[in-house]
Parts: sequence; C-alpha cells; structure tokens
Amino acid sequence: MEEEWSSEGERTSPSCRAGCWYIIKSCCRTVCLRIWEYIKLHRKLLYAVFGGQILALFLCGTGVTSQALEEFHNIAVPTAQLFFVYFLMAFIFGPVLICRKNFLTVLKENWWKYIILGVIDVEANFLVVSAYKYTTLTSIQVLDSFTIVVVLVLSFIFLRSRYLIVHVVGVIMCMVGILSLILADLKGSRNNTGSDLLFGDLLCLAGTVLYAISNVAQEYLVKNHSRIEWLAFIGIVGSVVSGIQVSVLERVKIASISWSSSVGGLFFVF
Repeated sequence: MEEEWSSEGERTSPSCRAGCWYIIKSCCRTVCLRIWEYIKLHRKLLYAVFGGQILALFLCGTGVTSQALEEFHNIAVPTAQLFFVYFLMAFIFGPVLICRKNFLTVLKENWWKYIILGVIDVEANFLVVSAYKYTTLTSIQVLDSFTIVVVLVLSFIFLRSRYLIVHVVGVIMCMVGILSLILADLKGSRNNTGSDLLFGDLLCLAGTVLYAISNVAQEYLVKNHSRIEWLAFIGIVGSVVSGIQVSVLERVKIASISWSSSVGGLFFVF
C-alpha cells in the first residue's frame, strides 16, 4: 500500500486521508441541513429582511437621482417626479381593483380614508424630495430613520403593538444620531450655510413624520383589507393630488427644463 509523508514527517495512509475527507463532508452536509432547516422555519422573517434591504436600495436610488437632478442640472421639481410614480401605480393596480366585484362597496366605505392618506403620502414625499435642495444626501438618509421612531410610537398607541427593551434602546440610539447630525449641520459646510442645512433637515424630519403616519395607516389597511386596494387608491389619489400641485407650483419650472438624455434618464430611474 502506498504511503505519503505529512508536513511533520509522519506517514499518512490513503485510508486515513479518506476518513478525514468523509468527516469534512459529513460536517458540511450537517451545516447545510441546519441552515436549510432554519430558512424553512424562519422563511417569513428572512423574506421580510431581504425585501426590506431591496426596498432600502430602491429608496437610496431615488435619493441619488434627486440629488443628481439638483446638483448637476439645477432641477427641483419634486412633485413632478412623484406624479409619474403615482400614475404608474394607478395605471397598474387601478384596473385590477375596478374589476373586482366589491369595488363600489369599498369605494363607498373607504374613499375618505384614502383621500386623507393620499394627501399625507404625497406631501411626505414632497417634503423629503424638496429637502435635497438644501441639505446633503447623507443627512437625508440618516434623518429618514426618524420614521422608525414615530412609527413605533404610533403603533404602540393606535395598533396596540408592544416592543422589547432592545427596541427602546435602538430608538434612543437613533435619536442620539439624529441630534448629533442636526448639531453638525448647524455649523454649515463649504457649500451651504448652517441655516440652509438646518432648513433642509427640518423639511426631511417633517416628511418622515408624515411617512410614519402613512406607514402605520398602511399596515392597518393592508391587514384589514388588501394590498391591491391600498396600492390602487393611493396611486389614484396621489396622481390627482400631485397633478394639481404640479400645475400650481411647478408649471413654470417644468417649462424651463432643458431636456436631455441624462435628465430624462434620471427622471426614469427615480
């Protein structure tokens, strides 16, 4: 039987090497099975975490495009940017909802709720996108986490949600970071004065409060009604509200835009 020399000068037989390889394969198989069992047991949680990261990536993309429009093309038309998003939602989900048998009943019972929430959602997006004109992308991304704080408070009051001490500690850390950022922005930067940055931060915070109201209402309505109903009505109401706001506030700005492939691409990506 052939034998090989190990690094310590000892002889290792093929049977010994085969035994080690079998142990390694067994360990890897056991670890993979444990991971797969964990995924099957907690798949809803993992889907939520993964979906949240994808959503965060998309939100970051909207922030980058808004900042690029402001810095490179001097374009600040936040409501016009939002109009296309709401119109697309209404175009996709509106017909699906209308084709349902209970559409008229839903419309009769909940129309006023969706009008209020549609206005809140539009203005929340308007305030946050408007903030890019005054403050930085980094500040907005950090301040946007204030939504979590307000959502926890509103969920505790209205949805009767209960949270652990770790959630409270997370909220406190979030508030410390937000206050530190606002104090830093008060000192200003090379391109903006402290008052401009502070005004942008306040716009973002006001938007996050409205975001939180919209998100809590969304959770309640989706759980008690349906996702299609929420998406369709918010798309329809958002299209109408943002369309009116565009015609009143941004008509002249849109007419003065010098359209190009880069400008059109940024609008499309947003």
